[in-house]
Amino acid sequence: LGLWGVVDGTDVRPLSDVDAQVAFDSRDNAARDAILRGVPEVDAEMICHEASAKDMWISFENKQTKREYANYIFAREQLYSNKYTRDQILSDWLRDMELQRRELQHYGKGISDEEFAEILLGNVSRTHREVVRQFSRHYAVLAVPGTHQLAPTAAQVMNALRAEEDLDEKVAEEMPQASISLAKTKSSNSSGIPNSDNSGKGNAGKGKRQRGRGRYKAKDKTQEGKSAGGSGGKRSDGCWNCGELDHIRAHCPSSKKKNDSQGQRPCAGMEAKRFQNKKGGNSGGVTRSVDALTQRSIGATVVGCKPRKSNNMEWVLDTATDVHVCKAATLLVNSRPDKEHIFLDFDGQPKGERVVGEVRLLVTNVTSKQDEELVLHGVVHTPTGPDNLLCSHQLEESGWSMSFTQMNMKRICWLEKDGLKLSMVKTRGRYRLHARPANERSSVISLTAAATKKAATKKKNAAARWHMRFAHLNYPALCQMAAQETVVVLEELCGNAGCPSSELDDNCWTCTASMLKRMSYKLTQTRRATEPFQKLMSDMCSIGDVTYDGYRCFQLVMDEATRWVWGFLMKAKEESRPVVVAHLEWLLAQCKHIEVFGTDQGKELVKRKLKAFLRGRGIEFLWTNAYSPEENGLVEKMNGVLEARIRSLLTTANMPWMLWGEAFMFAVDVSNVSPSRGLGGDTPYTRRFGERPSVDQLKIWGCIVHVFTPKVLRKSKLENPGKLGLFVGFAKHSESVRVLNLKTGKIEEKRSVVFDEG
Repeated sequence: LGLWGVVDGTDVRPLSDVDAQVAFDSRDNAARDAILRGVPEVDAEMICHEASAKDMWISFENKQTKREYANYIFAREQLYSNKYTRDQILSDWLRDMELQRRELQHYGKGISDEEFAEILLGNVSRTHREVVRQFSRHYAVLAVPGTHQLAPTAAQVMNALRAEEDLDEKVAEEMPQASISLAKTKSSNSSGIPNSDNSGKGNAGKGKRQRGRGRYKAKDKTQEGKSAGGSGGKRSDGCWNCGELDHIRAHCPSSKKKNDSQGQRPCAGMEAKRFQNKKGGNSGGVTRSVDALTQRSIGATVVGCKPRKSNNMEWVLDTATDVHVCKAATLLVNSRPDKEHIFLDFDGQPKGERVVGEVRLLVTNVTSKQDEELVLHGVVHTPTGPDNLLCSHQLEESGWSMSFTQMNMKRICWLEKDGLKLSMVKTRGRYRLHARPANERSSVISLTAAATKKAATKKKNAAARWHMRFAHLNYPALCQMAAQETVVVLEELCGNAGCPSSELDDNCWTCTASMLKRMSYKLTQTRRATEPFQKLMSDMCSIGDVTYDGYRCFQLVMDEATRWVWGFLMKAKEESRPVVVAHLEWLLAQCKHIEVFGTDQGKELVKRKLKAFLRGRGIEFLWTNAYSPEENGLVEKMNGVLEARIRSLLTTANMPWMLWGEAFMFAVDVSNVSPSRGLGGDTPYTRRFGERPSVDQLKIWGCIVHVFTPKVLRKSKLENPGKLGLFVGFAKHSESVRVLNLKTGKIEEKRSVVFDEG
């Protein structure tokens, strides 16, 4: 089109010649339209406000340069931070590193072979230390000062890593039992007693805490029924993943189970460890995974009508235009000014502002031989055009398929979509579609229909009068009285054909206003979330009594899919927003994908700051209607359940009301491992972490606890190391329990305790 001179600034707008200015403006508009069509939609929104095509192109180039540099920084960070771990496949990890290096080369910032080798060595320094010592130049200088070692190539480093992987696989296949027997023999000879440890390090039940064992992890049992960490138990040096003795964890044939349905890393916090059971309870080490399915259906209907012959018009198939074009303004429906297209008229010149709208046509379906309605969207009206045009590009974008055949010496174009098949015969050098305006169906009304409508109107007016005479009696009762002749003078409501109530029923505003009732939620079908953390709900509940440390209310956050509950104590309801925001930030930091956050219309949460926080992180904010707690039913019901459990715990243990905060936190922990009817009998812990919880650590709330006192805190050597206390819950940030000291009256967190539930 010869428009590049306008874009790069070679062609300049004349200052005095008016005709040349008009021609330049036309070319500039065409260049602007070409740029907006060629660039991505996001970039088009950013540069569409520029005054000329040259300014638009300069702005687009500047934005592309900034974006490319940001992408390069992100790709470089990914390359340097991609650390290798034992649970990854080395060959796949090396392939990912090479792809990331090629991505940097794509941005024109290639990495040298020496630098890439050092990056590989740095990322495997925790798993392949021998390879790092062999190739890294830093270790060579430390080993022999003053020497110079040639830098290794990336191929040498990758081949060495692959050789280490192949060697590990070969050793695991050929000598799995030999290494295990050697380890057992070494363990027996070191202590002199078979199956015992030398210095007490193997005793996981006393002294130091065993690595990887949480407070709520079910104890592993050996074949003799004794604990694996205690005295007399057999030591297992096999696979850490499945427990077999013939291979190591890196080559375990069983697939690693995912701890949540999103495929994320298992949570290492106290929520997972509290009721964690890596062995799977009584299932023999098999964990259950929770899957969810989402179904969507999309349907389409075609409006049909009876065939009818009337004013025909022709629509010509055109491949040059980008929009549909019609000549008659009366065909347009929902017309509006066209601000999206720069339309050159049939003479090649822009003709001012255009009008765009919808056109409804009656076309003949070749398959059914019936007339059906065809709706064309985005049709531009031009009164000077010789023909109505059908844009082939728009038809293809709308899902129409085109095919061309020759029948009886005529070329025919077939259009097909959703069972509708149209034929366009080539006449006078163009493919033409014969159609009629769709408004012809309702233009003529028969006298019979008019008479029927008039009679129905008269009957409705009579029914309305009798409705008010009977003090707004309902219409079905009026029809029943007229049909059964319960009273006299109501025959005008029936006539010869009886009295169907549907014909007489009408809207009475007085009845609607005086008899309006609250909508019921019993028959409402609610679509629940199926993915964990997809939808979170929150609610605040105020308690009349104050705890010993000043808390007056609590805030609940509940996951709709898993029914998992988080509880937070608050001193005032104004703390709701900071508490919720901090919890959402924690979940987002755990790589959880949150789509919807719902709450009621409480002023403590529905604020601009919370809306801005959720909008900035792509979370949809929903709130219920006023005075409609049923719409937030799950978390509202959980409020009542927790309050009932708090009362039961305090009453059973005969505790004062000021300890309701401790009972609340314990009730929240218990509810997460209790079965739910909405989950089909599963527990929230099972749905969230994919395994059954172990509840052997649960104790009676308020029972007696013997707390161990260290030597440094005893007054004399004759003082008993055990002191009495009351169990009031679990610690939140450590593997210990919360104990009420009966002597000082303070709540303390202790680990070495003995429970007395009798």
